[in-house]
Amino acid sequence: MRKIKGYSVIEVLVVIGVFAILSVIAAQSIIITLRSQKKNDSLINVKGEIDFAANIIERNLQTASYIIVNPVTVCDGATATPSIGFSTPYGGRGDFACLDISTIGGGTNFYNLTTPDIRVASSSGIPIRFSQRLTTNNLEITSCSFTCLTLDEKSYVTFTISASAKNIPASDDNIVSTSRQVFIRSSKRE
Repeated sequence: MRKIKGYSVIEVLVVIGVFAILSVIAAQSIIITLRSQKKNDSLINVKGEIDFAANIIERNLQTASYIIVNPVTVCDGATATPSIGFSTPYGGRGDFACLDISTIGGGTNFYNLTTPDIRVASSSGIPIRFSQRLTTNNLEITSCSFTCLTLDEKSYVTFTISASAKNIPASDDNIVSTSRQVFIRSSKRE
């Protein structure tokens, strides 16, 4: 009988099996890397949006002549509100608000919006409309508040914004927050 050169069926199946196992491991590694990259890109976008909104709020409050808080609010540093108003150096009015944030956790709709649209917004002039969005629909705002404090006849406003991306599962490590304290030039309060 002549001996035939080549590979047996068992040897070929073993090689195919090894390649299949290596392919599965490589594919899972690529999937994990892509998910991680998507999460990182989303968090970078969230941070950029929150910083954009915070910079606008901070800049406007720094140049404000005085702050306008609702009559129920005490400027004691302990009472957080969903909105704050200010007077511009030229006598105009501006406002910032965390719209529908009070509905989170079963609260009531603070601004009675007809559609749930949780966002940070601003308004210029009267009537107050909050039509200028500072955050997009891509964010899930988890908390937002303004707190005013008067010390030695100097007024400060501290605001906090926390958000995550809507396209990634919510968890504590997916939430981006910023908190800033702004000195108001005049201590006048209305």
